[in-house]
Order: sequence, then structure tokens, then C-alpha cells
Amino acid sequence: MKFSVYQGKINIIEPEGKVYNYENFIVTSNPDGTRSLRSVSRSPKKDLFRDVYQKETKDWRPLEAYGSLYYKNKFQGSVQRRVQDNRLHSWLWSNTGDCDYQVFDISKNTIIGFHAIFHESWKMRRLSNHKKKFQEIITYTVSNTWNGMTLDHGSILTSKARPEGSETIEVAAGKFSCEKYLWLTPFGKKLAIWSFGDDSIFIKMEVLKGNNKGVIYELSEFKKT
Repeated sequence: MKFSVYQGKINIIEPEGKVYNYENFIVTSNPDGTRSLRSVSRSPKKDLFRDVYQKETKDWRPLEAYGSLYYKNKFQGSVQRRVQDNRLHSWLWSNTGDCDYQVFDISKNTIIGFHAIFHESWKMRRLSNHKKKFQEIITYTVSNTWNGMTLDHGSILTSKARPEGSETIEVAAGKFSCEKYLWLTPFGKKLAIWSFGDDSIFIKMEVLKGNNKGVIYELSEFKKT
């Protein structure tokens, strides 16, 4: 049975040089070709804590996902989602235990967003690397804020990104031969993203324009087992 397991950590590096441990992840490349991501994220102020699981098909389409959120020491709720026949099934649990279930029609190219930084590299796999131009990205989010400090059924967000070609870069976790992408987000940010290998391991993301310009998210520890 063929499978791979990756483990790692992602740091935030602020422009003045301060470094924060931001996200821990485990990624599996599964025997049937699907891929799973489990990530735990915390904000630099340690007032936001997010626990996320996402599973995608061999051609990078969303299958299922789950996320829970704590903000300022209070449980905000959780969301579970599953995609079937271009329909998004969404279960939203509030912090009181009430559950709201809704179904949304989506296009086949829709990405499910849960604000895991690692997953930004997986978003880029919906692009055609044969087209060196900006292409549309459609994301169904679970929050209407950039930092994901709220949790609800969310909404459709559109943006665009472009493959920039191959580039070898060095980060705290080592040197990697990467694919580079440029992403113009729905929130007015311009981001550069680097990913590595067939399983699109997140290596680096830099804010080139917009709020938090100069901030870098970087792979700080990595191993394959």
C-alpha cells in the first residue's frame, strides 16, 4: 500500500524580524490518490486558535472538511462540509450547540477555504501551469474576514492567480525546488507563494502588497515519514 506522511511547522516572520510559531501540520498522500491536511494554527497574539482538517481528490477538488475556532479564549463554533455532485453540504455548530444545516450549489472549480496557511499552496493547484496568465480562483469560505476570526456558512469569494514558473529557494527548513505563484486575493493583498513537489508542500508565502506588507510565512521544520 503506497502512501506518504509529511509533518512540519510554519512560522510568521514580521518585517522587523520577529518570529512566531504559527501553524503545525500533518499531510498524508493516501493510497487512493486523495490527500488530507490536518493543521493547527494560532495567531501571534495567541488570541486565535484554529483546528482544521481538509481532504481533496487526486485532481485537487475538495471532498470534505472540518474546522473549529477559538477566539479570545472562547469557543466560537465549528463547521463541517462535504462536496457531492457540485453541491456543498454545510453543518454549522454554534458555541451554544445549535446546528444549522444548509446546501449550496457550487461550480466544479470551487475551493473550500478554512484559513489554514498550508492550504494556500493547494489552492494554486487549481491553476493551469500551461497558462502563464492570471486565472480565476473561486473559494467558498467559512469566514468573511481575512484572518478568519469569525465562523459561519461563509460566502463565495473570487480572486485571481498566475503561475510564475520554477524557482529554488532556501528557508529555515532547507532548500527546495519550488513552483512559484502570484495571487491577487479578494482582500486587496498581493501574495507570492512557493510550493514543493507532487503533494504541493507549502514552503513560503510573502505579502507583497496590502495589509501586513512584508510579512513572510515560512516552513521552519519538515520531515517525511
